[in-house]
Amino acid sequence: LASASTLMGALANWVSPYEDHEKAVAAALGERLQYLLVSDTNVALACIRYLKKEDLGRTGFASIPTEAPVPQEALPTQPGVIGYLADKVGAQAEYQLLFDSLLSSYILIENLDTLASIDRSKLPSQSILVTLDGEIYESTGCIIGGVENSSSLGMLQRRRQLKVLEDELEDMEIS
Repeated sequence: LASASTLMGALANWVSPYEDHEKAVAAALGERLQYLLVSDTNVALACIRYLKKEDLGRTGFASIPTEAPVPQEALPTQPGVIGYLADKVGAQAEYQLLFDSLLSSYILIENLDTLASIDRSKLPSQSILVTLDGEIYESTGCIIGGVENSSSLGMLQRRRQLKVLEDELEDMEIS
């Protein structure tokens, strides 16, 4: 099976959205935040074969794409349109391409009122709208919303809180 250096943990450990964009990123990535980051597709395939052979269940894997996503079209200026969600997420340089690919079709908007009033015909085709509160509108007409009770948001919040605590501890050690 894969060595520890080729299995790098859950995607949630490698993404750093701005605090006020955590709900949108959690909604957009959903269960993919729990996927295991692997060094390449062959590692993912080996892991899946092992899971099947040992009847150990099912999980998702993400590997760093070898090609950049299609360049994003310029967004027309419309009230409530914030920008592409991929531009609101930080990641270590070696993983940025992965998150750019995963989030390239998501456009961040302010809220449900924006969703109701926006001229979607002026947006890139196949774009997915996501509000700051995590509601999603797909070009298929499907809308997802309500109260978020999943662990996706919690994973991002805990990671950010841990980083804040680590920074405070480091500051205390320096003083």
